[in-house]
Amino acid sequence: MWIIKKICLFILCFLFLPVIFLIRLIQPFFLIRLGKSHSSRLGHFVGINSYYLMKRAAGINKPNSNHLDIFVNEKKVSNKQIEALFAKKMIILPWWFQPLLIINEFIPWGSKNKIFYSKNPTERDKVFEHRDVYGLFDKSPQQVFFSDNEIKKAVKELKEIGIDKNEKIVTLCVRDSGYLQKELPQFDFFYKTQDAEIKSFEKAINTLLNLGFKVVRTGLYHKNKLIIKNKNYVDLFESGKRTDLLEVFLYSICKFHLGTYSGGTAPSIYLFRKPVITTNQVPINELHPDSRFFYLFKKVFDKKKQKKLSISEIFDLLNSTNGATILNGANGKTNLNGGRYLISKENPFNEYTKEDIVLIENTEDEINKIVIELAEYVNKNNLPDPDKNELNNLFLSVFEKNLKRYPRLYEFHPKKLKFNVGSDFLNENKDFVK
Repeated sequence: MWIIKKICLFILCFLFLPVIFLIRLIQPFFLIRLGKSHSSRLGHFVGINSYYLMKRAAGINKPNSNHLDIFVNEKKVSNKQIEALFAKKMIILPWWFQPLLIINEFIPWGSKNKIFYSKNPTERDKVFEHRDVYGLFDKSPQQVFFSDNEIKKAVKELKEIGIDKNEKIVTLCVRDSGYLQKELPQFDFFYKTQDAEIKSFEKAINTLLNLGFKVVRTGLYHKNKLIIKNKNYVDLFESGKRTDLLEVFLYSICKFHLGTYSGGTAPSIYLFRKPVITTNQVPINELHPDSRFFYLFKKVFDKKKQKKLSISEIFDLLNSTNGATILNGANGKTNLNGGRYLISKENPFNEYTKEDIVLIENTEDEINKIVIELAEYVNKNNLPDPDKNELNNLFLSVFEKNLKRYPRLYEFHPKKLKFNVGSDFLNENKDFVK
């Protein structure tokens, strides 16, 4: 089978070769740039293309000459409705145009014809990790919208699960290994540490139900289920009525989103600017510093010293020999993000292994308290200013100080950091903010 695929790919590359020559030929007069849509992974699909649209609207990285940007999907499209939303603002070709990208990469001098080209690996990583280094998120308006027909169809599907679009809705997506094992079994995501137990969200869900919200669990192929006998709680996948349109429409009308950081969290905030509670955040450096994010962090327990690590100690751990492996890094041989930072020989965590550190999930009470906190703000239709909370300000200050210890890490963040950490979490973990 793989031989047939290789032969087909070779034939397609041969057929598309004249197209690349034509693109190069007209380049002095009209620039055509090509790029991957990253359609197979929902978080990257949403994040990368959302920031592309924001940067384009702001005139950032925009060529001075007349140009046309063309994106090509991967074979898998993680969400057809999101593809349809982006297709209203971007040119997106199906996966069998992938040879255009291959040939453009293979033939020299094609850098001008790449949408996200950079010689600098840090700049390429900023794109792939959809980092808002320009601070556009809090300035830029929503970029994609449903058509009237899509809204009409989505409202009809909503009624089938007993929800009116004008009700108070909270979407819920808690990361576990079920989705990746089902959808991408060829990859080993052993290093992922953002997973959380859905059971720890049950108290917060019941609080929301008592406050008059309807809670809808989104996502696919959950490893664990919650049994909540309340008509105002819906597990969309288990209901059998989930569609890409219905799920994305729910993200667009929810009051806020609750969960862990994963692809299922991305649409509500990046596409529709909804407040998001991200629990169990790890590692600490990979949070997204925008004002609609509300964070709780997994606690990092040092078994050798029998203590929970502070922010500064977590940054030290991240930058140790095995830091990436211990705290959600794919690379098991080097430090954070493949060895970007110099590892000091004096780093106290250089000899630590995974067995020396325990990651402690947020408790049901911690999650419940931050849900109550945000629900109160949402009911008042007024989100907090991260700068005006004394403890939050202290956290931002300590966090920024630690970022600046590693200049290349600091590059992944905007000059002005804006995000919220749960007030009760900060009050109850004051030794953390050091």
